[in-house]
Amino acid sequence: MFNRLKKLKSAFGPSLTKRRVAPVMTRLARDERGVIIIMFALLLPIMIGFIGMGVEVAYWFQDRRDLQAAADAGALAGAYEVAEDRVSSAEAVAQREAEANGWSSSNGDTILVNNDQINSTFPSSGNFDDDSNAVEVILTRTLQPLFIGYFMDNLTLTAGAVATVVAGATEACVLALGNGLSPGASAITVNGGVDVVFDGCTLATNSENSKAIKVSGTIQADCAYIQGGGALQEVGGGTLTTTKCSGTKTGQPEVADPYADIAEPSFADCGSNNGTAADSPLSADVYCKITVSGGDDLVMTEGTYFIDQGDFKVTGGTVTATDAAGVTIVFGDSSGGNNCGIVNVTGGELDMTAPPDEADTYTGILFFRHSSCSSSGGDFSFTGNSDSTLIGAMYNPGAGINFSGGTSVSGACLQLIGNQVTFSGDGTIGNDCDGTGVEPIAAGGKGSLVE
Repeated sequence: MFNRLKKLKSAFGPSLTKRRVAPVMTRLARDERGVIIIMFALLLPIMIGFIGMGVEVAYWFQDRRDLQAAADAGALAGAYEVAEDRVSSAEAVAQREAEANGWSSSNGDTILVNNDQINSTFPSSGNFDDDSNAVEVILTRTLQPLFIGYFMDNLTLTAGAVATVVAGATEACVLALGNGLSPGASAITVNGGVDVVFDGCTLATNSENSKAIKVSGTIQADCAYIQGGGALQEVGGGTLTTTKCSGTKTGQPEVADPYADIAEPSFADCGSNNGTAADSPLSADVYCKITVSGGDDLVMTEGTYFIDQGDFKVTGGTVTATDAAGVTIVFGDSSGGNNCGIVNVTGGELDMTAPPDEADTYTGILFFRHSSCSSSGGDFSFTGNSDSTLIGAMYNPGAGINFSGGTSVSGACLQLIGNQVTFSGDGTIGNDCDGTGVEPIAAGGKGSLVE
């Protein structure tokens, strides 16, 4: 029996073993379980490398942004020093502000400051490469790569910024344009024995004359700005006190005329229509002239009053135009010529408010005389103990605005824009112009990033 089984095993055993092992090996060869672990192990170093390079590149962008912020700060600080007539310190201040914002010379970073007034070097490129006020700051930083260091050498980052001096440090309530004046003439004059206070605003002139502002009285303002290289002339003990600036500033940006774009007025002939106190209350229309004599009281209703080749003349008496909608008096010439009238107030008293409505052509303007009008005899004149309260702008760009002979004028918001402005009378003029429609006059240099 035993021998028979042995023979049976020898006959079938190898075949049975083969039949059992072969399927097992086949299944084992086809089994993919655990392959992901092997693949992950193979790819892990590559993944870590890419993640590391991504983080490193992100740090580069962060460094680049920080370097740009430092360049911006340096250029802006340098331009501010130029605006404040402190050119000698502009480069040191630019470097100090760059360092305060992340740039550091101790790390091998470099800085280059370009400015015509500092080192006779203009910005290296851009729209301000001929601007003598423009300050360019260029910063560099060298980085030592980590992961990417296997593929490249050190990386150098560069950031640059340009700032220049632009108008807008303060708001002016007096702008003397100073066009075509004789060489010895001053654009703003304050004569002896008067005291003028500009509350919360500035004096500005675009005059290029050597004595653009002449003061023999007493005047106080936030700041005083002169576009050209001229200077303040204080005569006979006169004093100009600036409460928010360290003295009068010269070499300032040109101050833009806020009403220069208003078109020359066009209106019908006045015929024989004259406005007097007998017509009070007077309505908006075209007049040949408007006159008020001593003892008379004239009330003007809201609207725009056109005066055709004639004057607005007050000799004593009072004029009241305080309707909430406001009034504007426009001087012109219906014939298309330049024979325009003026404001002439002698000993009278005005209480007037300009239109605050932004839809009005003459928003914020009390008296308007276009630049096309003849300059000869074209000054606005307030004289002879007149006492007036005015809210709005007096606009006479082709001629002057004069206060003299004991005149006292005041206004919480009063702008004076003329070719010349002269004070021979006291006054307190403010700049509280919210809601009045008066256009701000951006004056005085301030640093501004431009590139």
